[in-house]
Amino acid sequence: MELSDLQFEYPPELVATEKQTPSRVLVTQVFAGKKTDFTELKSAQDISSIFNSGDVLVINNTKVLARRLFSETHFEILFLSALPEAGCWQVLCPSSQWPKNSLMKFPDGVTAELVERGRTQIVRVTPAEILTEDYFVKYADLPLPPYILKTRKEKRTREQDKLDYQTYWAKIPGSL
Repeated sequence: MELSDLQFEYPPELVATEKQTPSRVLVTQVFAGKKTDFTELKSAQDISSIFNSGDVLVINNTKVLARRLFSETHFEILFLSALPEAGCWQVLCPSSQWPKNSLMKFPDGVTAELVERGRTQIVRVTPAEILTEDYFVKYADLPLPPYILKTRKEKRTREQDKLDYQTYWAKIPGSL
């Protein structure tokens, strides 16, 4: 498979950029590798109506975390997880655009230094103690899929996205 196999044009007007009210659930049944039936449920609460005794439903109940920060120069970083070394974080960012050992400035006097490049990057944040969940809630965006922001012609998420871009069952913070 080539990367080009995954590239396609799609009509921007078909991209859902906002929550549908009421939300809809489309169910497809697959038998022997062939789709046999489509059913549209009126709401997520109706999902129990399609199950039989012995069926298993696996639910993703994790809540998407706001961890996408922008520097003063609008450089975007997605903070994945804190590392054991004080102030160090595993992040995703376009590291080729960030010279190693240089600093990026973020809100509230926070700076981040690119320490290591790889599949993910390692940054050292100072002051380390300020980068708490409260900091992310105050300054970070949700990591919406890029195609949504592109279709909206926006770089930042909207306040309403914090409510709308969660699964119906989202309870446990943890998705990025």
